[in-house]
Amino acid sequence: MIKKIFLGLIVLVVLVIGGTFLYLDSIVKNGIEIAGTRVLGTPVLVDSVGISPLSGSGSISELTIGNPEGYSAENAFELGEISIALNTGSIMSDVIEIDSIIIDSPRISYETDIRTDNIRTLLANISSGGEAEPESAAEGGSKNLLIYDLQMINPRLDLITPVASAPVVMPDIQLTNIGTGGNGATVEEVIRLILNRVNRAIVEGNIPGVEEYRARAQERLQEVESEARDAIDDAVEDIGSRLRDIF
Repeated sequence: MIKKIFLGLIVLVVLVIGGTFLYLDSIVKNGIEIAGTRVLGTPVLVDSVGISPLSGSGSISELTIGNPEGYSAENAFELGEISIALNTGSIMSDVIEIDSIIIDSPRISYETDIRTDNIRTLLANISSGGEAEPESAAEGGSKNLLIYDLQMINPRLDLITPVASAPVVMPDIQLTNIGTGGNGATVEEVIRLILNRVNRAIVEGNIPGVEEYRARAQERLQEVESEARDAIDDAVEDIGSRLRDIF
């Protein structure tokens, strides 16, 4: 009797684990979309996921991160094809181990009006709205991540300013050992780290063309402010003239 119960428990465990691997692609897809949207406050969508339950290698196709409200481009990030290698044995644990994430030819829309930009707005969204945890592990809240290597290869930056828009070449970006200092990193911490690295590459990286367009945008902003002041002065003067004529 005990032997039968023991065998039954083994079968149950095998079925649960087998079912998890069977729906691994859906779990990863839903986890990215739900957790990403929750943390960033903008739509995060994935077209498809294909990961081998045996080797842990696979791909994530057409991952997009929507722009925050108030910006013209539909998406801030269009990540195209992402190659991933993870330790499938860690899927049932609290920390999912990912050996590598390679994002080939991602497209980044950097939209700035000098005062702020969409990347910093996304970072602000994390700080203001990314604290609440979802109710279940299926929603991507209880799992931490350990990422040994993350690379953005051949990234393309679409610079959008009030005066001009242009594609700009960016250097490759690499992050290593994310979450290795403790019990992994939360989804929020991982996304913040990546966005900060992208923002630093844009703002501090002396990317050819960015400073030129930023300077032109600054000049145009000053011109607009000057024109607005002149228009207000003219309107006030016109109103004053009409009042003098009346009285």
